[in-house]
Amino acid sequence: MPYNFKAASILLEEEDTMTLIKKQSLGEEIANAVSHGIGALAGIAGLVLLLVKSDSFAEVASSIIFGFGMILLYTMSTLYHSFRNGSTVKNVFQRFDHISIYALIGGTFAPIFILVIDKPLGWILLGIQWALIILGMVFKAVMIHKFAWIHLVLFLVIGWSGLTLVGPLYDVSINAFYCILFGGIAYTIGVLFYAFHWFKYSHFVWHIFVFLGTLFHFIAVYFYLF
Repeated sequence: MPYNFKAASILLEEEDTMTLIKKQSLGEEIANAVSHGIGALAGIAGLVLLLVKSDSFAEVASSIIFGFGMILLYTMSTLYHSFRNGSTVKNVFQRFDHISIYALIGGTFAPIFILVIDKPLGWILLGIQWALIILGMVFKAVMIHKFAWIHLVLFLVIGWSGLTLVGPLYDVSINAFYCILFGGIAYTIGVLFYAFHWFKYSHFVWHIFVFLGTLFHFIAVYFYLF
């Protein structure tokens, strides 16, 4: 496993954008764009549902941050996969696509920090995490094809840092805890398809797992934390 992960990271670091894009056929790119286009629409609907259900400033803030993360990720991903291979605009949206992963992670944690952790500690932890996320975004924007393995590890580390919230989350809602857990597992499985490109349409499978992860987390927030 360590050897394969290193090989995958070297591939991501050394191959240029054109080479990576050519690995995706037209059919794959259509599937990629459609899958996350649906995700973008679902994100908009999810934000509306959360705002309608919100009855406090904390819930409104949680809705906006979580909704922003969902909509940004799925919209940038859809645009990235919608443009012609090798085009400048596609390369630009590739950067936004990768950067928005951090936004979704931060958006997902926002309701937990704000609604589950006692104030003001929750807001402080949220601020610290978003400071790290912004640093990751800048690093990714500047060096999108360098140290790619670091970002894969960072995505997982930031995501699974939620284990530190197990106690408070479990006390608030066992169902929310399991939904967050299943969402994290879905994202983690998806990362394997993204990193190793085991077969054609592996990236599409990654998209499906990302959507499932977001769905589990939305269920946790909407039904059990609000």
